[in-house]
Order: sequence, then structure tokens, then C-alpha cells
Amino acid sequence: MVLMVPRIAAAQAAEPLRPLSKDMDVEALLALSRAVTGHADLSAEMASRMLAVLAETGRLANVSALYDALRLAGSNAQAIAAALKSDGEGGAKLLLRGWYTGLLPGPKGPILIGYEDALMGRVVADLPPDHPKR
Repeated sequence: MVLMVPRIAAAQAAEPLRPLSKDMDVEALLALSRAVTGHADLSAEMASRMLAVLAETGRLANVSALYDALRLAGSNAQAIAAALKSDGEGGAKLLLRGWYTGLLPGPKGPILIGYEDALMGRVVADLPPDHPKR
């Protein structure tokens, strides 16, 4: 998680997280996700599915707590590191897992929130489906 500090600090300096008016919405989740992943071109549709799964599984509070902590930390690297260290329930790990694999933990196993929009899917997106094995 320490490796994320410079990326989050740069993101906060460029576009600070705004105070939430009430509950986390798709735009707030996208802003937090951009800061945590370092990717600006994240899917709003996948973020919407992620938000629904996080709410259904009772994990949205973890991500909201991370949002609040990082918003208050601003671009201060030490405050960001402290926020990540105190991320006890793993809001950052949930976001990274969701965005990179397209899966979030559910009560009966992983829940698919996206495949083509998952960041790991981008790695192989340029390979044609009939790519011959070598």
C-alpha cells in the first residue's frame, strides 16, 4: 500500500476528492478509484455495479471511510500513508481487487462486476480470440 502514496498524492493535488453530500455515489467512487488505481479512464458502468455490490455486501462503509480519510489527507503524503495504514477493513484492497480482476467478494463467493472493463482485461484486449498458440 505504501507504493500507492505518491500516486494518490498526485491525484489529490490534481483533483482533490470533494466532500460527500450524503452517501457515496458513482462519481465519488470513480474519483476515489482513479486516485487509488492511477487510471483515469475507468468505466462508470462498472463503477455503478461495484457500488451496488459493495452496498449489498455491507462493504460500502469500508470504502466510504477510506474516501473520507483520503479526502482529509489531501495531497500530504504522510497523511495519505496514515490513512492507508488505518484502512483496517481494506477499502483500498476492495477497490483494487474490483478494478483489476472485475470480481468482488460476496457471501457465497466472488461476484463478477466486469470483465472487459477490468484493468487486467486490458492487458489481453489486443489479442485476437483466434490467436494461434505458439
